[in-house]
Amino acid sequence: MVLSQFHKFVVLALVVKVSYGTPRIPDTDPIFHDVFPQYFSFGVSTGAYHHEGAWNDDGKGLSIWDYWVHNNPYAVVDGSNGDIASDAYHHIEEDVKILDHLNVRHYKFSLSWSRILPNGTGDINREGIKHYQKLLKLLNKKHIEPIVCLYNSDLPQALEDQGGFLNDNFPLWFLEYANVAFDNFGPNVKYWLTFSSPTEICSLGYGEGSIAPGVSNGPGVNDYICGHNLLKAHAEAYHLYDEVYRSSQDGKIAIDINSVWFEPASESQCDIDAAERRQQFQIGWFAHPIYVGDYPPLMIETIGQLSESQGFYDSRLPRFTRKEIQWIKDTHDFFALSYFKTMLVTDNEDQYYLSSPSYYSDTKADAVFYLGDDTWGIKKVILWVQKQYSNPSIFIVNNGYVSDDCTTEDYDRIEYIKKILIHIRSAMVNYGARVYGYTHYSIYDGFEWTLGYTVKLGLYAIDFNSPMRTRTPRISADYYQNLCRYGCIDYPCPPRYTV
Repeated sequence: MVLSQFHKFVVLALVVKVSYGTPRIPDTDPIFHDVFPQYFSFGVSTGAYHHEGAWNDDGKGLSIWDYWVHNNPYAVVDGSNGDIASDAYHHIEEDVKILDHLNVRHYKFSLSWSRILPNGTGDINREGIKHYQKLLKLLNKKHIEPIVCLYNSDLPQALEDQGGFLNDNFPLWFLEYANVAFDNFGPNVKYWLTFSSPTEICSLGYGEGSIAPGVSNGPGVNDYICGHNLLKAHAEAYHLYDEVYRSSQDGKIAIDINSVWFEPASESQCDIDAAERRQQFQIGWFAHPIYVGDYPPLMIETIGQLSESQGFYDSRLPRFTRKEIQWIKDTHDFFALSYFKTMLVTDNEDQYYLSSPSYYSDTKADAVFYLGDDTWGIKKVILWVQKQYSNPSIFIVNNGYVSDDCTTEDYDRIEYIKKILIHIRSAMVNYGARVYGYTHYSIYDGFEWTLGYTVKLGLYAIDFNSPMRTRTPRISADYYQNLCRYGCIDYPCPPRYTV
């Protein structure tokens, strides 16, 4: 049987990849809470700096992470860097075989901007183009749908030297880069993501300064300038694809919004309101301009009031023109969502006047990690997005289990995935949420920003002491293979789904 195209997941018209073997239950069967329908896609993800390595091979330029870790030995807790990482750059064939073995329907990965345009703009590095074209062709040959992210926190250092996201020219730089990517890779890509985790890019990279490029000299100001330019850059890329490439390439494009569920620490209205403020500052900061138009009213009002009380001439949150609001609005084809954690929130409105300007003090709320099983947070995030943005088509493009244990017997990871999927399925069945895919981060261990190699998130373990970066499957890989094949949360899959 010939399969329908994966990119039609926004309607319930997909069929399962038949090469996986025994099909899942047909769409006409009764709805089960413990099994996903045929149209639902399971996959895995990686990130360029997290896993590629080859930091200066074949003409690649310097990225902000290359520069930052090489010049700040204490920036990462274990003093490590991503120079080699998982060495994915030199393991394309092996990694595609692993993906095929896992039976995944899709693979999300990011491009390295500085591998394609070493100086950020201008001359194209043909070796970088060949590398990604080779990967895409191998994926297509195995019928694994690529989901390609243009940017995952690794800006070319040459552009950062000119101000990076704080430069008003950033949207035009990104437009040039996106055009090169669409032109060279578009025939083999149906799904594009412009940016991954925009809240972290701006609040941590240009406000707090805790990740590359480490800009910390304008908290509460530079964070929002970064976000303003990022949103305009996203819109430029979307309209370019829509106007020039969509008719011939027939793909879809979105932005990957990184989410946290903020749970009120008590039943007090103050804490409930504080949790909602945090949610609007986290997801709404980037989703509201794209799905509704302009920043969330709560964010505009709060930052405006605080700016005035702090003696600023105008709000620290930049204003979009009416033309820009319309240009950014509706630049989405689906809702790409990442989720990793839940936090408990308490109101601190009585103290905010004492705080210096910052993204976090602007929320007038304190948040701490929820200790214990927080998998239920993903359901609450999905339902929040469903309510805020008129029940959009949601694709989970990143979710994973953080462990400091190197063991291959990762039963805790399996239990985490199971619980996450139970909550996703409940949102779909009980609340009508339109979720069409789940992506586990990651296929194998890698360099995890400031945590370096101290944590493990892979279905496969990587021996970072081996020059070959040997890949060894954890038992979670067996579980995930079964999940991808049958769509069953239980493992092994109950007989009624495999006969």
